[in-house]
Amino acid sequence: MRKLFLLLAFLFALYGTGYGQYKENELKLLRGILGIRLDTPIAKAESLKLPEDAPLKVFITTNNERQTRTDFIKWIDAWNQADGKKYGTIEVVDDRKQATVILARYGYPNPVQLREEDGGGASTYDIDPATRKPVDNSVFARKPLVARFRLPIYAYVMLNSPDGLKIIRTFTDSVILTSSIAYTSVTPDSSSSTSRVLEPLNTGDMPKGQKDAKVPGDKFRDEFFKMMKARSVK
Repeated sequence: MRKLFLLLAFLFALYGTGYGQYKENELKLLRGILGIRLDTPIAKAESLKLPEDAPLKVFITTNNERQTRTDFIKWIDAWNQADGKKYGTIEVVDDRKQATVILARYGYPNPVQLREEDGGGASTYDIDPATRKPVDNSVFARKPLVARFRLPIYAYVMLNSPDGLKIIRTFTDSVILTSSIAYTSVTPDSSSSTSRVLEPLNTGDMPKGQKDAKVPGDKFRDEFFKMMKARSVK
């Protein structure tokens, strides 16, 4: 019984420590993306509702996904025209310190590899017209090696307060990416060279059973707008 207790205690400490470290790394990355001090407090907000400010001043950061931020601004403009009068307007500010609410979305820098597919290859030979035999300059050409990855996405809705950031809601998602390793031709006198390119996976090429957002950030947008509508619910 004592051995069992010690084993369970060890496993709890092992997994508990790993989870805590993972969460701390997540918040450390968030602070870096926001450009704030590493000792800036980040805690859970007491109220899980958005403030009823009108307009609600929002700062948006999507790390290096500039198009996602541009899309968010367009979505907010459309919201103001269609739903702003009923549920309140939103004003996007460029200075984080002027914002009441911060929307942050970023991909965790450690994608999880799903599978890897070898494109295969074929050999070609030049024939000597005199001997009708292959000459020693064979070429082996390979198709790109394609690997699929799942990139974890984290999104936060936070209050910007004088004593730090208060998290109202957190969301997790994932994006499927492909990584192509392109091989050059290989001859007996040269070695192969490779290059890797990480890019979004085409929807048509997505593995069966896996779904992705139509547009990066659209799920986060939908949840944020739901929170805007919930402000009027008492």
